[in-house]
Amino acid sequence: MSQNLTRGWLFVTLLMAAVMGMAQPKLNAPLTRFGLGDIVQADFVSSSAMGGLGAAWHHIYQANLVNPASLGHLEATAFELGLFGKVTGLKQGEQTNSVWSGNADYLSLSIPLINPINELLERRDLDFSWGLNISVTPYSEVGYSVRSADFVDSIGVVSRNFQGLGGTNKFNVVNGWKYRSLAVGLKLSYLFGESEYLTETVFDDLFNNYEHVERSNFSVRGWLWSVGAQYDLDLGLSPRQNGRRLTLGVHYNGSNSFTTRGDYINYVQNPFFQTADTARYQVDARSEGTLPSELGVGVRFEETTKWSFGVNYTTTNWSEYVNEARPEDLSDSWRMSGGISYTPDFSSISSFFDRVEYRAGFFYQTDPRSLADEQVDHFGITAGMGMPFVFQRYFSFVNLGLEYGRRGSEDSLKENYLRVRVGITLNDNQWFLKRQFN
Repeated sequence: MSQNLTRGWLFVTLLMAAVMGMAQPKLNAPLTRFGLGDIVQADFVSSSAMGGLGAAWHHIYQANLVNPASLGHLEATAFELGLFGKVTGLKQGEQTNSVWSGNADYLSLSIPLINPINELLERRDLDFSWGLNISVTPYSEVGYSVRSADFVDSIGVVSRNFQGLGGTNKFNVVNGWKYRSLAVGLKLSYLFGESEYLTETVFDDLFNNYEHVERSNFSVRGWLWSVGAQYDLDLGLSPRQNGRRLTLGVHYNGSNSFTTRGDYINYVQNPFFQTADTARYQVDARSEGTLPSELGVGVRFEETTKWSFGVNYTTTNWSEYVNEARPEDLSDSWRMSGGISYTPDFSSISSFFDRVEYRAGFFYQTDPRSLADEQVDHFGITAGMGMPFVFQRYFSFVNLGLEYGRRGSEDSLKENYLRVRVGITLNDNQWFLKRQFN
């Protein structure tokens, strides 16, 4: 028990470090000016390397927070840490720019509250299982620095500077229960974060001109919930005997409310005469908002420890989005993804690469934001591998993922990127183990 307590304190320490790390600057993406920023895909590395199959994906050694029902399949405690690096190429007209970024991706602890080893020790087969997850994951990211210059008749050149920094994270408590072939789950999350925004407008060709400056920063807080279900259809042999299985999955995120508290100041200044006039000044202003509901469905077909493929569809009602602190109109969006995996020989003792699971996938989605009155689209292809290894006598994994994507268009703003993700999973099956005595 002392070892489990030590692991628990280690996880708390890493949890605090992850929260601090996720708050650091890590990107330059002009589209994060809108809404709460870029919404981070919730799939961990294993699922995202297959395009993102969160609705129907589950694993006995790894977590899936997209569908909380997947926790009902967990058979070993899993510490999971995710990291990412990203290089982005931006193009607008004749202007191009490259940006490097990276940070912590997620930190997660999943525990089977009913340890399956107890079934073996007690020589009985239970139809019920229960998994719990505690984690910190990013929800949205804000980071941009954009300059523009336009010519206006009778005024001349008008220069604008837009800057933003921040984002939001979620602290999650997830429960999944499985009875025979049906699993259901519930996820409760606390949303928190802060963002800062700056807009400067300068009339370069006017003599004795004034600059218009808008500054704002606000924090976001709110409670979120989601539910999910998965159903397994065993086709032929049981999954433990390399049988074939069809999994159907569905998850739903409710339309959740949030609150903001922020400071706002709008003023004009004259750099030459060093004068300023304040048009708006508010401190600790409180506002409310609403996040959109989301529905996701998916299907996955697999031969256990050999191969699998699946498809996933998600629709998000961003027209429900409200943010009194930064009012904006967004459009409903949808996402379609598919992927495959293949393991040459999971039980091989002669070849490490035969035990590796190789993954590939794709996705296409519409973005809730628009440029030049046209809704932004987003396309990507993914690949990766899951490499098993033994850590303190237990199976563990290093998961690698690559994602190449494009969003926007040549007519407005085009973004190409390459994202590299690394996920480390350390497993342990000693939690909630009943001790046996003669």
